[in-house]
Amino acid sequence: DEQANIIKIVAAVMHMGNIPMTDKGSVSTVPMDNVSFEAVCQILVVDPALMAKAITHKLITVSQTERYESPLAAGQAMSVRESLARALYSLLFDFIVHSINKSLEGRHSMVPGAKRLFVGVLDIFGFEHFETNSFEQLCINFANERLQQLFN
Repeated sequence: DEQANIIKIVAAVMHMGNIPMTDKGSVSTVPMDNVSFEAVCQILVVDPALMAKAITHKLITVSQTERYESPLAAGQAMSVRESLARALYSLLFDFIVHSINKSLEGRHSMVPGAKRLFVGVLDIFGFEHFETNSFEQLCINFANERLQQLFN
């Protein structure tokens, strides 16, 4: 059941990228009959009208009691759609790492002095964009090696 839910969430994230945004004047709209949009709403168990509104409008809070909705242009709505997909994927990733770490803990947590096992994720970005080796390259490679030693 847990694996099926993980696959469903990945499917929803992938379908989100296929939801088109159209401009009608300065207002964006989501085609309610789009297959990907329908799939996302069904998988996430969200009312399609509410999902469309959440993607295409922003809520402006003036005070605790005063709020206004403002329509977004298609480009802004696409950014909201992509942010939602990234947030869902990030939460799913965190859940998977947490679940793995919890299962690795297992019986070892009952034994005093036992070595604790865990999954750690290390992602160093940036060094591959240098055309020539430089001091920055050396620093990044050094930091990468030191961090790898911590995790291995």
